Amino acid sequence: MNHPRHRSTPDLALGHLDRLLAEDLLSWALRYYDELIDPCAELPCRNDGTCVQTDIGYNCLCTEFYGGKNCEKLIHSCSEHTCQYGDCVLSRISPYYKCRCDYPYYGSTCRSAIVACDGNPCKNGGVCLKRLDNTFRCKCSMNYRGEFCEIGPHDCYKQDGLMYRGHISQTELGFTCLPWDSYLLIQEGIHAFVPGISAYGIGEHNFCRNPDGAEKPWCYFQADNGKLAWDLCDVKSCPRRPPTKSPVQKVPDAVPTVVLKSTENKNVSFSTCGVRDHLLARGRIIGGTRTQPGKHPWLASVQLKIPVPPYPAGHLCGGSLIAECWVLTAAHCVNSLLQVNKWKVLLGRTDLAKNESSEQSFDVDGIFVHENYLEGVSSFHNDIALLKLKKVNGKCAEETRYVKTACLPKQEFKSGKPCMIAGWGETEKGATSQLLEATVQLISEANCSQSKSYGKNIDRSMLCAGVAQGGLDSCQGDSGGPLICERSHVHYIAGVVSWGEGCGVKDKPGVYAHTFRFVQWIQNIMKTK
Repeated sequence: MNHPRHRSTPDLALGHLDRLLAEDLLSWALRYYDELIDPCAELPCRNDGTCVQTDIGYNCLCTEFYGGKNCEKLIHSCSEHTCQYGDCVLSRISPYYKCRCDYPYYGSTCRSAIVACDGNPCKNGGVCLKRLDNTFRCKCSMNYRGEFCEIGPHDCYKQDGLMYRGHISQTELGFTCLPWDSYLLIQEGIHAFVPGISAYGIGEHNFCRNPDGAEKPWCYFQADNGKLAWDLCDVKSCPRRPPTKSPVQKVPDAVPTVVLKSTENKNVSFSTCGVRDHLLARGRIIGGTRTQPGKHPWLASVQLKIPVPPYPAGHLCGGSLIAECWVLTAAHCVNSLLQVNKWKVLLGRTDLAKNESSEQSFDVDGIFVHENYLEGVSSFHNDIALLKLKKVNGKCAEETRYVKTACLPKQEFKSGKPCMIAGWGETEKGATSQLLEATVQLISEANCSQSKSYGKNIDRSMLCAGVAQGGLDSCQGDSGGPLICERSHVHYIAGVVSWGEGCGVKDKPGVYAHTFRFVQWIQNIMKTK
């Protein structure tokens, strides 16, 4: 990628300044009017609450587990000590929680116990062996295993385990899985109360499942330090059987209908933009770093096909798919190397270190850098470019669960709005092959151009986002990657990762190309090229 070498500030005629001022005032007025007539436009209700406009503002209709003005407060009474020997799980009936006791305990708080081995809890012919302290062990029949001999010889998963409905509830690290209805999971994206989740085999149990396209079934668990974590499960892949002459395919008892719709569609056009598959809006993001397949389906990896000193072959910048054959990226990524035969673009990738079946790969047919792109001493101006993908068999990108387009913004977003960055960028430990993500807040141009931030380096072509105390900014993304803001469940590219000072430094947020200011240019290029 280029480094700023000089500063060039073009003179602007007074009339041009007047026009820019008028555009800013009009844009502000439209945003203000939109928010004034629709207080629900910025989705104030949290945790899946529904916003209803009223004469004096709005009300949030909260789900059964939340309360407060914006559904921000959990109302259940679970705690670490609510259930002495069991799990505190949530219920749709008041008081919205209950104890699920470990054998041989019972009662409303799991503090009473029957005599171990009464009624023989061991399944599949297992024998219950009682110990002196009223604990027990199941001696399982041949080929059965598990605490209660519940895991049979044919308990295995096929492909990636999306249809796995077995009874394994232990992770590869040896932890016992948490129930999917545990109170600890309610603020995660995948739990037993997500609408339609039962189609993925998730319910009032703690068996391993794979609702989000991981490499195999997984589950949440509570680590030794008490924190929530997740791990792949200790479940084996089913052995492959040789095909018969007349194979008969058995129809599964329950076929997911939310996510799988697009995964096998090979000739689907991009009928809409900015909409992810339902279950992928949130998920196994513990600590705000590693993400899951399909959560950022518009994200592209812009790569060098061969080494170009000082850069090795491979991933160099991020980008965003905005149309079947078009990827939006930063000008500084490609400006010094405009030969199309040196580049390729990968779509649908999560881990750059391994090949993935969701991947779509394209050569580049055209590179279009904004004509007013400038490299300043410490900044990039009008830092935006388009890559045209070369068609394969007469077509470019195909819409799947893992490949979708993001929308160009129709209006500006107000400062303070939380937005998402993602990419294979730098972390405190260096580069990573895993797709990372972080949430940042939009920062006003006035604040970003203060002397303690970037001063006069900020102009109208730029947008700032970060967190006031530092720690998260574009280092969690990539140059050229998107700053995604959501409105009414549609995802828009508010900015393109451009530059910044340091990495996560206080008062030095990430700086982005202000996509809204370039929409007309983008549309003109795609129309004429």
